[in-house]
Amino acid sequence: MKLKVNRGTLLAVMECMAVRDVRYYINGICFLPDGKVAGTNGHMLAYGHHDNEITDQVILSVGKLPTKTFEYAVFDTEEEIVKLHSESGFVVGVALCGVIDGRYPNINHLIESTAKKDEKLPSVLCLNSGYLSKLEKVAKFVNPRMPAYEIRVKSATDAVVCEVKNPHDERVTVMIMPMRL
Repeated sequence: MKLKVNRGTLLAVMECMAVRDVRYYINGICFLPDGKVAGTNGHMLAYGHHDNEITDQVILSVGKLPTKTFEYAVFDTEEEIVKLHSESGFVVGVALCGVIDGRYPNINHLIESTAKKDEKLPSVLCLNSGYLSKLEKVAKFVNPRMPAYEIRVKSATDAVVCEVKNPHDERVTVMIMPMRL
């Protein structure tokens, strides 16, 4: 099976995916049948969209990408490689990938629960500063000319929803769970 995703979305979800986590099923990115592609480490979630038609979720472990200057990536699950393509369609890099056999967390439940709540804004909200620095990197991957976020907060215990867009109307949403001090 071949799965295609654009550069900004891929780099954003890879920035938020877990690395060497005991929950092996989050050590990769997940292509969902509803058109979302997501990466999470359990505390921070980034998701964007893909145009592939699939019937079941596919979780892929991705190795280090040899370059960040590409237009889109094509994952080949049978050959277990990912090819990075330029704007003109030439292959500019290749990396290893592999299918992870597992069930990804239900991110749609989290997305829907934060969208439905209508509460007062919290007066105090604690966020991990490491996740905020990752948030800056994600914004630069999606929109390098103007890395800015639209931030929505529902309550002090719900995820903070941060959305970055670029002029091509591609968007990536990052959700960060607040922490307690």
